[in-house]
Amino acid sequence: MQKVFRYVLLATGIICLSLSAYYVVQIITQDLWYDVTTRVAQILQFFGGMTLITLSFLLKQNKAKQLKVEIHQLEYAKGLPFPSYQTKEAAGMDLLACLPDGALTLEPMQRLVIPCGFKMALPAGYEAQIRPRSGLALKHGISMPNSPGTIDADYRGEVGVLTINLGSEAFIINHGDRIAQMVIAKAPQAKLVRVNALSSSERGEGGFGSTGK
Repeated sequence: MQKVFRYVLLATGIICLSLSAYYVVQIITQDLWYDVTTRVAQILQFFGGMTLITLSFLLKQNKAKQLKVEIHQLEYAKGLPFPSYQTKEAAGMDLLACLPDGALTLEPMQRLVIPCGFKMALPAGYEAQIRPRSGLALKHGISMPNSPGTIDADYRGEVGVLTINLGSEAFIINHGDRIAQMVIAKAPQAKLVRVNALSSSERGEGGFGSTGK
């Protein structure tokens, strides 16, 4: 829908500029310099056209800013949907368990790596954070012992979720179940600078529990 709207803005802007150019020609060839109505119409159409074209390119630029991540689905995972956002403003994509050979049972306090059936290549300077799903954690105690897990930009292996059952009952994971969520985030590398002393702060060395309950 946004693409159609952008094209409409662009087309309208071009039409306005064309009409503006037509009025300029009329002014020059027919000596209409003192025709106030013509001059005002020409000016309004010129600026209107420029505004619409500018809006069109701004919309395109905004769309181009969306981060693109290369993803490769493994052969044994064919037919399994890709990770996806479940709502318009969701921060994390749901990851699906890739278990075409049958379900797995996660016993209480047991840990398993659940394969997701795909590899990916993140842009440099980004990471993928793998986090538990709140619903599974609340209802069944299904979590991750290394939460959040980190996938580096240079990792090219299959994505898997290290899962743990913190509940009191066994939990069955089926093929295609949503087992975790993946958040793509910036992760710049820092340069450590050795100094003889640090700048002071109001908190100082206050650590665990220093700010109260």
